[in-house]
Amino acid sequence: MSLASALTSSRLQWKLLAFVLPFDFIPFAKPDGTSAGSYDDLCYQVYLGKFDAVVGDTTISADRSSYVDFTMPYTEAGVVMDVPVSDNRSKNAWAFLEPWTWDLWLTTCCFFIFIGFVVWVLQHRINNDFRGPPSHQVGTGVWFSFSTIVFSHSKYWTLLPSFCFDDSKIKRFRTMRGIDEALSKGSGNVGVAAVVDQTPNMKLFVAKYCSKYTMIGPIFKTDGFGFVFPKRSLLIPDVSQAILKVTGTERILDIEKKMVQGRKKLSRLE
Repeated sequence: MSLASALTSSRLQWKLLAFVLPFDFIPFAKPDGTSAGSYDDLCYQVYLGKFDAVVGDTTISADRSSYVDFTMPYTEAGVVMDVPVSDNRSKNAWAFLEPWTWDLWLTTCCFFIFIGFVVWVLQHRINNDFRGPPSHQVGTGVWFSFSTIVFSHSKYWTLLPSFCFDDSKIKRFRTMRGIDEALSKGSGNVGVAAVVDQTPNMKLFVAKYCSKYTMIGPIFKTDGFGFVFPKRSLLIPDVSQAILKVTGTERILDIEKKMVQGRKKLSRLE
């Protein structure tokens, strides 16, 4: 059950409206129970007038807002990463060398030495820090070169994972069980090393498999989940106000707590 399902199934939000709003929930599904399309397809049905609104875990995005309007977000925004708690890969002290090839590391080292030498040539006649015994001069030149490359460009270390990224290894999953199986196998055994998704979804996943995985992030921000209405719908201000009455109090925390506890109980039963 998603947070949207918990909100709507309790009818809490609709009870907080200033007026009575009759409604029916219609699942976006085929006769066999499978999904009738993507979230973009579902939002487009509102644009076409086939649905009056979408109530669910729909991400607020700029593309979708060009043809539909969203209410205030009802969840915390952000995308997080889920990884296994224990890393079974061999602990290699030289793992930091993997993102670059040996040719690139050799080129970097050559520039490292070259920068130190140039700085020493320019500074040792006028700068006392570059004078003294040969060992002191070499050490000063090396330290200056190191600080220039590392500290001035320290962002490299935060981008290390992207240097080894292979688009062909991107996989999509439709179920939590599929995610669990892929993470259990690992990237070296036709699985994956990490899963990236919206914060509410990953909270449910971690709650179900709490002893196996941990959540890292948010790795970047999003606008959160919101309810979808047609452009310039008069219902948006009232529904947004009702959402604020829930999210601005402890009610939303109680709903999330019950939802997570329910997922943990289900995990133990399985």
